[in-house]
Amino acid sequence: MSDDVQPTFREHLKKEIAGFLWLGSGLYVLLSLLSFHAGDPSFNNNLHPAAVHNYGGTVGAHLADLCYQLFGLPALLLPAVQFLFAWRLLKFRDVHVRLYKTIAVIILLFSLSGLFALHWQRVTFFGQPLSEAGGATGRLLVDTLSGYLNLGGATLFLAVFFLVALILPPRFSLVLCLEGILGRFGLYLQRRGELRREQKSRRQPARRGTAAAGPGPAAGPPRRPWRSAGSTSAAGIPRYSRTIRAGPAVRVAAGAGTGCWHRP
Repeated sequence: MSDDVQPTFREHLKKEIAGFLWLGSGLYVLLSLLSFHAGDPSFNNNLHPAAVHNYGGTVGAHLADLCYQLFGLPALLLPAVQFLFAWRLLKFRDVHVRLYKTIAVIILLFSLSGLFALHWQRVTFFGQPLSEAGGATGRLLVDTLSGYLNLGGATLFLAVFFLVALILPPRFSLVLCLEGILGRFGLYLQRRGELRREQKSRRQPARRGTAAAGPGPAAGPPRRPWRSAGSTSAAGIPRYSRTIRAGPAVRVAAGAGTGCWHRP
């Protein structure tokens, strides 16, 4: 049994170490890209500033400049791929780099760079200007496609390739997803309609029973409230009287049985 447990532990240890390496490298690339500064040393300038603003130092500054020059803003997909590898390895899963998935990621990166370069030229990212939103790759695609397909055709062409490359690696179907969403929405509307019909059918017998019973007895005139006559009995108990209107005079009937006539 120890012979079976030992290889499993070693495999898990190797995957865990590899996962942390991918995670660390992904965080480093992401921080380098997010903290890009145009005044840092790079392959496009010969600057030697006293302090490097990039969180990755001089190496991070050169790496960020290279990624942005090649792919533009879509270069942020690179750390996402590294995080995906790290997550699978830390979950002790195997990482299979298949050819079609590699081609799909490359097409996704290229098509997104082309879409950015087609609609945006110069952008500002965290306060730092980027000369090209799609990088050199996007500019090359735009120069090639716009000459043959124009702006609308090039956009449609790149959008189709972007969607295909997006659903291919995870084997995700947009059609089945939309079909499931519409099916659940239709089921919700059906249940809501049935609930409304049930509530309506419950209210109809109650209305018929009320109509068959006929109107109830007519309510008489409202009774006037009792009020104190302002006198007390011999035992100190306050007397309560009721005012009775009888023609022009008003009679106060006392609680003790005696009364008097007075004008209001």
